[in-house]
Amino acid sequence: MNQKRLEKARNLLAETDMRISEIAYLVGIESPRNLANTFSRLPDHSNRI
Repeated sequence: MNQKRLEKARNLLAETDMRISEIAYLVGIESPRNLANTFSRLPDHSNRI
């Protein structure tokens, strides 16, 4: 997954009240589950998702 998309998604998660499904589609990721799984595999992931 593109690093810029992940960074944008991370910022939106931290700064907005948007749901992960909204953020996933906004940054161009078709599956919210895919975004959540990707974050959970990162070494510095947040449990907020």
